[in-house]
Amino acid sequence: MRALITGASGFIGVNLVQRLLEKGHGVVGYDRRSYAEKTRMSQALNVGENFVFVRGDLGDQELLTNTISKYNIEQVFHLAAETSVDRSINDPGPFVASNLVGTYNVLEAARKTGAAVHYVSTDEVFGELGETGKFTEETPLAPRSPYAATKAGGNFLVRAYATTYGLKTSITCCSNNYGPFQCREKLIPIVIDRVLDGKPIGIHGDGKYVRDWLYVVDHCDAMIACAERAEPGAFYCIGGDCELTVLQMVDFIATEVVRFTGKPRPPIEHVRDRLVNDRRYAVDHSRITQKLGWRPRTDSERALTDTVKWYIQNERLWR
Repeated sequence: MRALITGASGFIGVNLVQRLLEKGHGVVGYDRRSYAEKTRMSQALNVGENFVFVRGDLGDQELLTNTISKYNIEQVFHLAAETSVDRSINDPGPFVASNLVGTYNVLEAARKTGAAVHYVSTDEVFGELGETGKFTEETPLAPRSPYAATKAGGNFLVRAYATTYGLKTSITCCSNNYGPFQCREKLIPIVIDRVLDGKPIGIHGDGKYVRDWLYVVDHCDAMIACAERAEPGAFYCIGGDCELTVLQMVDFIATEVVRFTGKPRPPIEHVRDRLVNDRRYAVDHSRITQKLGWRPRTDSERALTDTVKWYIQNERLWR
């Protein structure tokens, strides 16, 4: 396929670029980041003549439309988004602009050109789980933070464009991703960063919040499966079958960094909790498994260990 990825310089975007190129697809990366960022990405990935980078913002609907037309794009993977819960609480405005208005611009560009759109959403749109049960495609959307609300709004926009205009779309709601190239503000890079610098590791509240952890390569394979085989309008939940508390994840990552580097292990500091911090997320991926044959195939412990190794060996690409 000829694919365009919004947010191609981001964590999941970089990994999706690599995965699509490995499978022989042509890729246009669309991101507002600088040429230097594109160069760094090109140095890190095995990109060649099948990859083109376009510097552009989600707010520029004309550039989006022209780019899709120029490169005869068949499939748009819409990943670009503001994703920090903490920053969304402090200032929701950029999240509305990127996650809602930006998604509208992507959908309009696709409607004008006939490209299909795969929208990458999050399990946070469903709100909070109790001690048992899992999110499914039938779970009502009940977001509790400005970030989650804007992503849920994107879900509704995509569904509306599919129903109203007949746009070919698919949606996936994924659990917490981990792997190479993740931003320093996320949990795993934060822990690695703190251990390498010998600084205390801060944890919100009691640290007993449960998350389902999904290796980014498995996530990329699920998105590609949707683009290749999903029926128009499909909606799937994607999980990693790896439920851990924040404390458990921090302990594992810190232990691995200490093992690989010999650095002393810094203490944990419990800091003031967020205004909103959902106690548990867990995802039932049985629908996409039954329909498309996708399941998380990576051993979680091995993938987490490999992730720590990558960050230690590639400091220049993330620190």
